[in-house]
Amino acid sequence: LWGHGGDYYGYRTELAIVVDKGFAVAVIENRSPGSPGRTIRTALDEFLGLGEIEQPKEQKTAAELAAYVGVYSEPYTFGNVDVKPLGDGLELNLLNGVYNLPAEFVGGDMVAFEFEGTAATATFWPGPSGSYDLLASRAGVGRRVTQ
Repeated sequence: LWGHGGDYYGYRTELAIVVDKGFAVAVIENRSPGSPGRTIRTALDEFLGLGEIEQPKEQKTAAELAAYVGVYSEPYTFGNVDVKPLGDGLELNLLNGVYNLPAEFVGGDMVAFEFEGTAATATFWPGPSGSYDLLASRAGVGRRVTQ
């Protein structure tokens, strides 16, 4: 199974290709929030009978998790996002603790979480020093303000 997706304010896309079955499906939505991933999974199940597809979890050590911990400031949407370790993943605390969202690593520096019933992702980006200075999601980009 090969796939790729993306989003920008108000738009979301997802593509899945099952090469050995000669099958592909693309979903393009012009609304937000949307859930093209759910539509992709439904199409894969309906047309190919694949059932639920597990997204692989990436395991990080406590030392690796510590590199992401801190407060990231995104003043236009969520304010400060307080990132804390939670098991083998992270917890994203938004809007002064109104939302406490468990997040799992799904590849590299990308975490997946659910916000108000919608699947979402965010990616941590290293700065010039090599430490993680930015947290980017479709809602905006937060700059790290504390470790």
